[in-house]
Amino acid sequence: MTIQERHLVELLHAKYKEDPKGFRKYLPGVVDLLPEQPPEIVRRRSSFGLTEQETAFHRAGLAKVFGDLDKGPVTTEEAAKGLQHCAALIMDDSLPEEAGYEKMKSLVRAALGKSPGSYKSKATVKIGEGNGDVHERVSAIRGVYLDLDVRRRLVSVSINPRKVRERRELMRFVGASKDPDPHVSTRHDDYLASEDPHGTR
Repeated sequence: MTIQERHLVELLHAKYKEDPKGFRKYLPGVVDLLPEQPPEIVRRRSSFGLTEQETAFHRAGLAKVFGDLDKGPVTTEEAAKGLQHCAALIMDDSLPEEAGYEKMKSLVRAALGKSPGSYKSKATVKIGEGNGDVHERVSAIRGVYLDLDVRRRLVSVSINPRKVRERRELMRFVGASKDPDPHVSTRHDDYLASEDPHGTR
């Protein structure tokens, strides 16, 4: 089962749990086709407060955008929607593992029309459906921030080139270090994530 298929199944399970009668009425027979969901530890609600269904919705939406990116270029609007899903999942502390650095960087590049590493000075690019003042900010990757309005809709993307460059320097440092673990140089992103998941320091 692909990542997109898995997220679709999660979304269908969440819909069924929310309204079993309505689900069976509008999608007869689908419940019988769904693979059995393995028992899971109930995920705590974060301060952001996404429900299980909302989490499944954002994960499915993000998986679709990532899938489209793998096939070729996506529009700025599609990329912005992907970043909106990312913002919700980051704030909920439920961003999926497949949203690694390279995937996120590709998504940001598609939204901005250029690589975040190409900026020479701090910049803010208006993008997304949000409007008004920036109420909250979340870090997508080191040096790239998603600016959200009071309704937590994406307003803009802000870039701090110094922070973007810091990651390159950290990567060189990690790759050059003589760690007792011989695999450390091949696990750069895991190491950086454990030190500072979104590069906010």
